[in-house]
Amino acid sequence: MERQASNFALSTEALEKLVSVEPRNAVAQFLLGQNLQHLGKLDEAVRHWELSLKADPDNGEALFNLAKVKAGSPEGKVYLERLQALQKNNTSPTGGRR
Repeated sequence: MERQASNFALSTEALEKLVSVEPRNAVAQFLLGQNLQHLGKLDEAVRHWELSLKADPDNGEALFNLAKVKAGSPEGKVYLERLQALQKNNTSPTGGRR
């Protein structure tokens, strides 16, 4: 609810508690990364998107954000290629099947 109200500080606090209990929760890791990006903490956001991707290798949203943030680097190219392969296999950028 806090996230929907754009209260990223409180939402971040709640998500940090959640990922401490459920570190393999790909959705929580991704959302925490989004919050941290909104709070100007891009390095931390990247770490949580990577954790999200580790928990769910087909997380299109995490791949998209990582490809965007790391554009121009070899790592960014790998993320972009993975995202494109995922999209070719009939999945949406959000990771769900079409």
